[in-house]
Parts: sequence; C-alpha cells; structure tokens
Amino acid sequence: MGKFLVDRNFLDKDVEVINQHKKYPSNVRKLLRSYPNIIATFNDNHIIFKDGKRLLFDDNKTKTPDE
Repeated sequence: MGKFLVDRNFLDKDVEVINQHKKYPSNVRKLLRSYPNIIATFNDNHIIFKDGKRLLFDDNKTKTPDE
C-alpha cells in the first residue's frame, strides 16, 4: 500500500472544526461551505455572520407550501 504524508497542524485544528460541523443541520453545513467569507459559525439555532449579525435558522413553525 502507498504511503501518504499527514500534516499534523491540519489534524490538530481542522478536524475539531469538521467534527463540530457534523453536529450542524445539513443545510447549515451547506451554507458554511458556500459562504465561508460571510458566515462565521452556527450557534444556538442562529447563523452568525462575520460582521456579528445573527439570523434565526429555524423558527420551528410548520410552513405551508406557499411559505
């Protein structure tokens, strides 16, 4: 089998971030991947933007098809 090099700095910091993102809803993960320069994180059911603004992610209300 072939060998590959592992960057220990990647494993130390980025694996923790990746594992934390697995806890997020799939649509939040998609937003984080799509807008990394705009969205900082997800916390307490809010999308947190890098400018400090917060957006409620899920209001837990049942929606009609028109909504």
